[in-house]
Amino acid sequence: MTIDEFLAARIAEDEAEARQAPTRDHLGDDRRFYADAGPHRDNWGLWTFHVPPARILAECGAKREALWWYVNDDHVVMEATIKAMAAVYSDHPDYRQEWA
Repeated sequence: MTIDEFLAARIAEDEAEARQAPTRDHLGDDRRFYADAGPHRDNWGLWTFHVPPARILAECGAKREALWWYVNDDHVVMEATIKAMAAVYSDHPDYRQEWA
């Protein structure tokens, strides 16, 4: 697995979680959901800080655009950015230390 394939898969996971997440209005004051959210069930989850799903989806779009530039145009300029984005998922079992 290459770094761009790894990052594309993590972005897809984040998008799937954002599309399934309840809204703040739906949760009300029940914050127990936040302790078990997120793709890795790590007691943090995507919604720990009450980030609206629409913002996560917008972030995923921005990451996909940066990834496109890395794959299709200028590896030198984008390499540091892609490595920084992948480092967010450094606790994932598919993450490689050589990307750090």
